[in-house]
Amino acid sequence: MISYDESTQVFHLANTAVSYLIHVLPTGNLEHVYYGPRLHQVPPLAQLTNRQWLNWTMHQDVEGEHWSNERLRQELPTAFGNDFREPALAVSRAGQPLVLQLQYQGYTTTVPAGWGGLPHPRQAEEALTIQLRDADMGVAVDLTYLLYADSPVIARSYRVRNLGTTPLTLDRALSSSIDLTEPQLRLLSLQGSGMAEFQPHWQPLSRGTVRVASVKGDSSCDQNPFVALAPATTTETTGRVFGQNLMYSGNFETFAQTDPYAVTRVATGINHDTFSWELAPDASFQTPVALLARSDAGLNGLSQAFSDYYRLHVMPPRFVKGPRPVLANTWEAFYMDINEQRVIDFGRDAFSLGCNLVVIDDGWFTRRHRDDAGLGDWAVDREKFPHGLRAVSDALHALGGQMGIWIEPESINPDSDLFRAHPEWVATDLKRPHSITRTQYLLDMANPAVIDDLTTKLLAVLADANADYVKWDMNRNLTEPYSHYLAAQGKMGEFYHRYMLGVYELYRRLQAAYPDVLFESCASGGDRWDAGMLYYAPQGWLSDNTDAYSRQLIQSGASYAYPPFAFGAHVSAVPNAQTGRTSPLRSRIATAMFGTFGYELDLAKLDGDAREQIKQANAWFKAHAELLRTGHFNRLGLAGQAALYAWETVAPDASAAVIGIFKPLNQIDFAYHRLRLVGLDPAAQYDCTLFGQTVTMSGEVLMQVGLDLTPLNTDGTYRSDFVGEVGELVRR
Repeated sequence: MISYDESTQVFHLANTAVSYLIHVLPTGNLEHVYYGPRLHQVPPLAQLTNRQWLNWTMHQDVEGEHWSNERLRQELPTAFGNDFREPALAVSRAGQPLVLQLQYQGYTTTVPAGWGGLPHPRQAEEALTIQLRDADMGVAVDLTYLLYADSPVIARSYRVRNLGTTPLTLDRALSSSIDLTEPQLRLLSLQGSGMAEFQPHWQPLSRGTVRVASVKGDSSCDQNPFVALAPATTTETTGRVFGQNLMYSGNFETFAQTDPYAVTRVATGINHDTFSWELAPDASFQTPVALLARSDAGLNGLSQAFSDYYRLHVMPPRFVKGPRPVLANTWEAFYMDINEQRVIDFGRDAFSLGCNLVVIDDGWFTRRHRDDAGLGDWAVDREKFPHGLRAVSDALHALGGQMGIWIEPESINPDSDLFRAHPEWVATDLKRPHSITRTQYLLDMANPAVIDDLTTKLLAVLADANADYVKWDMNRNLTEPYSHYLAAQGKMGEFYHRYMLGVYELYRRLQAAYPDVLFESCASGGDRWDAGMLYYAPQGWLSDNTDAYSRQLIQSGASYAYPPFAFGAHVSAVPNAQTGRTSPLRSRIATAMFGTFGYELDLAKLDGDAREQIKQANAWFKAHAELLRTGHFNRLGLAGQAALYAWETVAPDASAAVIGIFKPLNQIDFAYHRLRLVGLDPAAQYDCTLFGQTVTMSGEVLMQVGLDLTPLNTDGTYRSDFVGEVGELVRR
C-alpha cells in the first residue's frame, strides 16, 4: 500500500511487515521519518522527528523557520549544502560543483519500465517514484521505491536527468542513503580474501565513518556490498537489526557515518573514487538498486528476509521452483587433462551414484593444456574432443544425465587468435607498464564490439554443446584500466561501470537465447558474489576452497546476506587441494548439503564404502532438496563454550527441519552442551533422527531444552577432528 497525505505531506509505504515514511518539507526537500514495523496509524510528525535547535547549525530561513539539513534525516542528501555529512549525490558542470536544491514536484505509482541495463527486482507489486527538480541547475531526479505485499525488504534507486543545454558530470551517485537514530550500533560486514571469503566482522560505531568498498573492478572477496547494523543486545534470534545490500557487481562503496548527535547515515552505491559520468542534455543515468531490510527477530530474521526476497523477486523464475541438479565437476578430478572418453566415463560413474549433471571445466578448448593459452577463442579442441562437445552431450544425455561447461568470457590470453587480431580489445594500455596474472588479461567489456564478438562465439558453443549448465568464471581483477573505445570518446571515467553493464548485457543475451540453461557465477570463487549476480545466475561458487572446515566458516558468513540454496558447495578429495587437510567423508558431505550439492573429485578412485556413502547422500539430498531450497536457514547458538557450528533449515510450515552440526576439533573436556532449535511448532511432536538414532520430542522441548550433543564426545564415530553430521526432524 502506498499513500500520500496531502495535509501532512507524508508518504506511507506499507505492507504486512513494515512501514516506511517520507515527509515533504516546506523547503521542498525529502525527510526520512520512519522505517520499522507496520504502523496502522501514522502518528503526528512531532512524535517522529527532532526539530531541536542547536548552536552553530547551518540553516535556511523558510517562512520564518530555521531549516537545517545538518539536523534533518534526509532521503537524498546532496553535496555542498548545509549538511556536512557525506552526500549520496554530487554533480558538476564544466568542472564547477553544483549546489543542488532539489524540490518536490509530484509523484507516480507506476513501476518503471527501464533499469538502464542493470539487474533489478522482478515484477514489483507496488512502486513509488518521487519527482525532484532543481530547475535553476537543470537537474531532475526520479527517486523510486519498490515493495511487495509481505516482504520487509524495500528496494531503492533513482534516475538523474540533465534538463540543461550543456553537459553535466555525475561525480557521485549512491543508490540509497538512510539516517538511523538507533544509538550505540555495531556494524557487521563480510570481509575476507581469496579462499577465505565471507568472514563476518563486527565493529562498534562511534563518531566518524566506517567504509566498506571495492576498487578491484568487481564486488570483491575483500569486502562484500552487504552490511548489517544492530545494537550489541541483538543476537541471532532476538533483537532489532537493519540490513542493506546493493544489487551490483562492480566497484561499490558502503559507509556508516555517525554524526555528533548519534544519527548514523548508511549509504551504498557505485564507488565514487572510480566513477565519473557525463550526462549530455536530456540524457539520464540510472543508479543500481539498493535493498533495505529490517528484522525484529535478530540476525536470522534479517537473513531470512533477504533470502526469501532473492528467491521470489531476484533470481530467474525458471530456477526458483524445482530441484537443482546434483553435479560432478571435472576440475579437481582431472584439471585440464580431459578428453571425450574420460568425460563420458566420468559421467557414467557419476550418474550411477545418483548425480544428475557432469560439468566439463577448464581444458575443453584449443591450446588449453595450461592456463597460458586459448582464452578468447572458444573453439573446441578437436584432439581432445574429436566429435565436438555435442557428442559428449549426447552421450551424457543418453545415460540419463545432463552436461555443463565452464567458460571465462571476460578473459583473454596473449596466446590466442583474438589477441593477435584485436590487442586493442584488452582492458589496459599495453604500451604502458601493466600487470598480468595467470598469463591473462581482461577484455574491454565496455566496448560493444567485444560483447558482440563474445555473443557470436558463445552462442555457437552453446548450440554445439547442447549444454544444460554454464559455469561463468572470472579469474583476475582490473588493473591499469584503459579502454581504447572510451578513451576515443573522452569517457574513461565511465569505464568501470560500463564494464559491468557489458557483463550484464552478455548474460542477458545468452540467457535470452538459452533460457533453460542454468548459469553459475564464479570469480576465482567468491570474488564477485553479490545480489546483482543472483539476478542472472541463481547459484554461485562461493570459494575455490573446498575444504570442509574452511567452507563451514565461509558458508556461515555468507548466510548472513545470501541464501544457502544459492551456494555452490561440493565434496572434494582429501587431503584437500587447497589446505592439505583431511576430514571424514561424512563431514564433507554434511557441509556441502547446505548448498547446491555436488562433487569435485575423481569418483573412480573411491573405495566401496565411500561410493556407498555418496549414493546414500545423493538420495538423501534429493529427498530433502525442496526443504533446503524453500526453508528458513538459521545459524544456531550453542550452550557452553565448544567451538561448534550448527545450522538448521526449517520448513515454512514447521513440518520438518534439516540440522547440521560440525565439530572442528575433538575436545577432552567436552562440557554439557545442548543445541536449542528454533522455528518449530512447540505443541507438535517431532521424530528427530541424529547421530544414527531416532527419538521423539516436542517442539517445545527441542527449542527450550535442546538436543543432547554428548555423542560428539562419547560415540567413537565422532571422536576425531573436523567431523560433521546431518540429521532431520519430521513432525508427527
